[in-house]
Amino acid sequence: MDLVEMAERLRDGGMKMAAEAQDAENHGWSDRAYIAIKALALTQATLHIDDLLRTFKERPVGHPNAAATPWRRAIKEHLIIHSGRVKKCESDPLKRGHGYPIYLSLLYRRT
Repeated sequence: MDLVEMAERLRDGGMKMAAEAQDAENHGWSDRAYIAIKALALTQATLHIDDLLRTFKERPVGHPNAAATPWRRAIKEHLIIHSGRVKKCESDPLKRGHGYPIYLSLLYRRT
């Protein structure tokens, strides 16, 4: 395993731990966030964190990295793919200045 693989494993493990902690405090949060991402993927061609924050009002209190887990699940289950573009978050003052991926929906106009 090289350093990049090790870093990815540690990153993914940390996100998983954050999601588990969030779900322990707010049962089913990750599933509800995933369902919200899926609903967006069904109704629009591209998705960004701003879209999710406008429609899914439950924030991962105390565990901000928990939010990555539903997005990664949506990628793994082939609902979305990374477009190769990023855009700054505009809807959450705590996230401003951070570039977040723009995803392409693999479900939009397919059902």
